[in-house]
Amino acid sequence: MSSAAAQATPSSTTRDPIPGFKGGVNIAAAQDELLDDQMRGVRNMILDENGGASKRLGIRPISSPGASIISMYVFYRGAALSPQVLVHLANGNFRYSNDNGQTWTTAVAGMSTFYPMSWETFNGKVYMVNGVDPYQVWDGSTASNIPSAPVGKYLRVWKDTMWVAGTNDDRVYSSDPGNADVYTTGNWVDLGKGDGDTVVGLATDGNVLIVPKRKRGFLIYDPTTFANRLFDPDKGAESHYSFIHFDQNLYYLTRLGICMFLGDSPSQVLSDNIAPIFQPEVINFNLTNLVWGYTDNNRIGWTVPEAGSGVPTLQIEMLPRGEKKPFTFHRMNIGSFATLRTGQVEQLLGGGTIANKLYSCFDGPDDDGVPYSAVIETKWFTFGDTLVVKYLRRLLLTGRGTFFMDILTDYESAIKKSRALDLSQFQGLWNEVGDKWGDENWGPAATLSSTPIHPDLYGRAFSFRFSDAAAGVQAQSIDVGDVDYQIQRGTWSLYSGLMEVVGMGTDL
Repeated sequence: MSSAAAQATPSSTTRDPIPGFKGGVNIAAAQDELLDDQMRGVRNMILDENGGASKRLGIRPISSPGASIISMYVFYRGAALSPQVLVHLANGNFRYSNDNGQTWTTAVAGMSTFYPMSWETFNGKVYMVNGVDPYQVWDGSTASNIPSAPVGKYLRVWKDTMWVAGTNDDRVYSSDPGNADVYTTGNWVDLGKGDGDTVVGLATDGNVLIVPKRKRGFLIYDPTTFANRLFDPDKGAESHYSFIHFDQNLYYLTRLGICMFLGDSPSQVLSDNIAPIFQPEVINFNLTNLVWGYTDNNRIGWTVPEAGSGVPTLQIEMLPRGEKKPFTFHRMNIGSFATLRTGQVEQLLGGGTIANKLYSCFDGPDDDGVPYSAVIETKWFTFGDTLVVKYLRRLLLTGRGTFFMDILTDYESAIKKSRALDLSQFQGLWNEVGDKWGDENWGPAATLSSTPIHPDLYGRAFSFRFSDAAAGVQAQSIDVGDVDYQIQRGTWSLYSGLMEVVGMGTDL
């Protein structure tokens, strides 16, 4: 909140900052209770750790694999062979690509057209289950069924053993050590037997095997004796595919929100600021088994199905290294993700939920040829006093690119004024003073711009909505050892601002 020193009083001039957006979006608190660095609304914006916000890049189509993608996986086959991109399609085909998703070959046909595959690499092969089709193994060229293996829904490698769950509500099977093709009779354990709950996935932090049910979480800590315990009595998980490793932590989605696994203690809920979305009026909990997590640079996220939708439509994104672990939202027609790293290529691949497309995510000027907008809605600024009417005399914004600004007053939804803003820079010149070696990059995207605005508007509280309707990609210059490198960014960014108001008195 604004400090007392900056409180607006009649006939006083007050300056208050817009300090950036490092608090992320907050839709849980009342709109007059947000912190200065929080947003009451956001779409398609990426945050940095210091609170800057930039429009995300789009989704670029790579190829058409034959149908929309239910699940996907990257099979790393060692240094001698290039990775394979594996996809399970809505037409029931399992296909593979040896050229980073450019061309496709069908390996298996007639598989499930709805239930996604769980994939795991073990001993140089990929194992696949979905609870409907047979337990299968893929060696890079041939898929084989293993009839003696359990037909489960979920796989996870832990302690040199393959683990299978989802054959019934409570049971977890283990293969023989070092051999995921053989399951010795009796190598299983029931967790919370007969409690009416259901195992919904498998995960591991390396030390234990995590076996979440919908309402609570178990873990197995001895692979030989199957010794286990309850680690979380009130939070389970929603999806096997929602577990994400980032740095040293493990994150996942539960009915109560986004959680971080703590091991010996119940998992910590991190998403209090977006808690209202975790209810059936917003999320289709009948299909949360389709929630899929991703990592991209310093960010992690989950794609979720909204109420009334049969496929994921909304991405919940978090900045785990941020001081406040802020959240933002994206809207992309992506239902599954996989990261491809090979040579110079590092891509976040996404499977289209509507189109027959494999995409490169956060990598293009638009969403498959369609422009999309990005939006920031700030908190309501009262300058320390909700009774005093203020005159918004001046606004100074720091950012880059071109976008629009709408100004709202007094908690009303009607827009009082709109401005088109141009924070692009003047073209610089080569061989300017200080550019002794001609190694600098000059141009409209190289530096930030700060521009004064005179809104000429009265109100007790002010909120600002920044948005755009343009497609494109801009290069941001990064100085590394006095040499500039061009990094691809979205078309506009907003970092901070300064508001100047004059207190006019009260009007009750």
